[in-house]
Amino acid sequence: MKPDPGLASWLQLSLTPGLGSSTLRRLLSQFGLPEAVLARKRAELATFVPPAALDALNSARVADMVSRALEWATGPDRWIVTLADQAYPRLLLEIADPPPLLYAHGRVELLQQPSIAVVGRMAVTRGGIP
Repeated sequence: MKPDPGLASWLQLSLTPGLGSSTLRRLLSQFGLPEAVLARKRAELATFVPPAALDALNSARVADMVSRALEWATGPDRWIVTLADQAYPRLLLEIADPPPLLYAHGRVELLQQPSIAVVGRMAVTRGGIP
């Protein structure tokens, strides 16, 4: 799989604090791919994005996080899969709030195969203790 040339834009949107996955999907639905979202004027985005997230969108902090994520993806068998990628698991698109990006390490083609997911918390609640 060839890396998405617009990956930095996907990362910029997904790593912006206060801009959640549902807001990101609304922006994509309204304006198109992330490059088109980022080309919009602040006033156009303000309809969808909270002010704090708009302030953070082009911040040095987000730029640093994007740079680090892109660097991570240069490692062997490391992938950042976007909603627009062929490798994105089709069944994951059927959940209520699919993540805009998946960070994968290994054989990315296996994302299309049947799988099992384990969901849990780092800290066990009282009800979860046998």
